[in-house]
Amino acid sequence: MQDPDTAREVRAAIQEWLKACQNRDFKKLESLYDPEALYAHDRAELRTGVSDIVSWFEDALSQMAFQSLFQEEALITGGDMAFAVGKFCLIPENKEFPPEAGRVALTYRRSSDNRWLLVCDIDNRPPDCSPADFQL
Repeated sequence: MQDPDTAREVRAAIQEWLKACQNRDFKKLESLYDPEALYAHDRAELRTGVSDIVSWFEDALSQMAFQSLFQEEALITGGDMAFAVGKFCLIPENKEFPPEAGRVALTYRRSSDNRWLLVCDIDNRPPDCSPADFQL
């Protein structure tokens, strides 16, 4: 059985990441990754390590402000590891660009100071994810 406190903590870590990303707070974003983090995006090469990942986000997000939405589809926790799957939707503030949606698989690891840090982030855009899933 999943510990409700752990699930709440992991969900809070996801929301903290979304807020840092949406606000383009790259210093905060750095603090949310495990030192061994990996980021796999369906439109980019594999990124390894915090500085490589955050640098990618700085480049990707520097051009556009957006609202970020997340719908959890699954959350599995056990010991010091957690795995979440969910749909995301990015809604650009510039209405000339359409919203885009996809799915994310996130692996979190509890750090020695008891924080949940993102260790693996895999994004894709499968056909069963759409901005309509978010009732926009």
